[in-house]
Amino acid sequence: MKSLEVFRNHIVTAPNVVDPEGVHHEFVSGMHGRKLDFDAIPTDSPLFDEWVTVTAQAIGRLYDGQALGNHVLLSVTNGTNRLVRPVAGLVKGGIVPLQTKKVSPKAVELTAVAAETFAAMEPDFVLALEDVGTKGTTAASAVAAARKAGALRVEVLNTWQRRPELEELVGIGAVYNSMIHEDMPTLTAAECQASGYCSQDWELIEHA
Repeated sequence: MKSLEVFRNHIVTAPNVVDPEGVHHEFVSGMHGRKLDFDAIPTDSPLFDEWVTVTAQAIGRLYDGQALGNHVLLSVTNGTNRLVRPVAGLVKGGIVPLQTKKVSPKAVELTAVAAETFAAMEPDFVLALEDVGTKGTTAASAVAAARKAGALRVEVLNTWQRRPELEELVGIGAVYNSMIHEDMPTLTAAECQASGYCSQDWELIEHA
């Protein structure tokens, strides 16, 4: 079984995944912090294979022995669109991989294929995969889309939860779990100017 601690160490030492010293980002929420960019992990790399494996193992541990009925593994675009299919291939029980698409910087909806599949199979359980949880805003929109499409039970699995609580998921009553739960300083713009990265003259990369 792959170690999550080893995987965590591989993430923070991989090229371009974590902002280097002296650089930080503005997130879609307007908050500031060092970015964790899972899109920087090449699909054909050992680290991506490790991400697939530890995610499948985490799902196995969380839901072992549960009767999930018809179930779906749903990406939270763009971060996990690449991940759902290989992970589903490793998870026992025939979970169906589906994707979401962006409709705004903070929201996603089901793709046309996903919407058609939901209508046809009427899933009992949907697990939304998110790479990084900051407030849970985008994942919450994926949960809302799955609920609207008729899913009876929708939960979220984050690869890395970077704040103590994902308040947007809490606010909609969504159950969520996180493989790596490690706080990273995530500050409002004012806090960052007063005592955070901006106050230290770290380069700020604004949200596109």
